[in-house]
Amino acid sequence: MEKACSMGVNVPAVRRIVPVRKKDHLILMQRIHGETLEQLWPRLSLWTTIRIAWQLRLFISALRTVTSQTTGGLCSGKVHSEWIQGINGPPHALPSLFYIAPRNMILDSSGHLWLVDWGYSGFYPMFMECLGMEGPEWAMPWLAARSLTAWWGRMRWSLFGLIACGYSRLYSKERAAIVIVRQRSLSYRLEKPVHSMCY
Repeated sequence: MEKACSMGVNVPAVRRIVPVRKKDHLILMQRIHGETLEQLWPRLSLWTTIRIAWQLRLFISALRTVTSQTTGGLCSGKVHSEWIQGINGPPHALPSLFYIAPRNMILDSSGHLWLVDWGYSGFYPMFMECLGMEGPEWAMPWLAARSLTAWWGRMRWSLFGLIACGYSRLYSKERAAIVIVRQRSLSYRLEKPVHSMCY
C-alpha cells in the first residue's frame, strides 16, 4: 500500500498493525470520510461516473508500471482467487486490485476516489481487473431489477468499467482460459490440481 500511495493512488494510511494469531494481523487504518460507490451509485450523475472512472484508470495505470515474476498476494504470495487458484501466472504479472467492488471505493467530500480493502490485492494478470468489474449485480442487487433506474445503473457501470480498465473483449482468450480453469477447479477439486490439463 505504501508503494501504491507513492505512485499517487489514494489509499488510507496504515496507523497500526496488531498481531492476532501466528500469521494473522489486524491492520488499523486511516478513516476515509465519504460514501462508497455502492451507496452512491443510484444517485451519481453521468459526469461524476466518468470523472471517477478516469481517477480509477489513472490508479490502475500507475499500478501496472510495477511487475513481478509470479502471481499472488502482496504479502503471502498466495493466490486469493477462485478464478486462478493454482496458476503460477505469466511472467511479469501486474499489481492488481482484482477485487474491484463498489464497496471498496470511497468518494470523499472533495470528489477524490479512495481505494480500500487491499486484503486480496497482489500480482495478477492484467485482465483480472476486467473480471473484477463485471457483474455489478452481486454487489448491488438492485441493478438486477427490470426498471429504467436499474438499466441506467448497469449502463453507467459498463461505461465506468470501460473507462477504468479498458475494453474487456480484448481479453476474450484469457477469459475463456480462466473459465475452463475455474470449471476444472470446482469439478476436480480433490482429484487433480487446478492447472491439470487431463480430462
